[in-house]
Amino acid sequence: MTTQMDLVALLKAYEDASNRHDVGAAVSMFTEDGCIEAQGKPYCDPAALRAAHEYDLASRTQITLSDFVVEGHTVTCHFVYCDELDRAVGLDGTHSRAVFTFENGRIRLFQSLPPAEAELQRHRQAKRPFRQWAQAHYPEEVAKGFTFDYESGASLFRVVQAWRESQPGGTGAYR
Repeated sequence: MTTQMDLVALLKAYEDASNRHDVGAAVSMFTEDGCIEAQGKPYCDPAALRAAHEYDLASRTQITLSDFVVEGHTVTCHFVYCDELDRAVGLDGTHSRAVFTFENGRIRLFQSLPPAEAELQRHRQAKRPFRQWAQAHYPEEVAKGFTFDYESGASLFRVVQAWRESQPGGTGAYR
């Protein structure tokens, strides 16, 4: 039987694997039919889970899980998702909540809940200069939109790096 402390320990191990960008280890923590649900869209099966973690690898994403509330086989927690764009514009990531449902000691569902409106506004404001620049200088990359895979994450990283280099001092820190 999995205890409450075991579920939190599993999530901390998942956080560690994700932040080391150990795609295989992170994906292995899910059930065979496991899912990540982000922005209301489910990414299910091992290939989709691998692609999602490869996006995080390519975009240099780091996550933080904290403030755990365990109820049976479900853990709700504070979730911070910070990619290269967040760091480039001086943000500490997107703060929201996540719900993890476990089955036989593995993650069955990782549901990333939408951030609060104030959090969305904070990101829109901070990222506006980057988005305007990217639309003017990399319209083909912007037109591709978002897909949860390595190439999309790598594209974001490349455009962010180019934006950083275009900024005074080449640091990318928007002042």
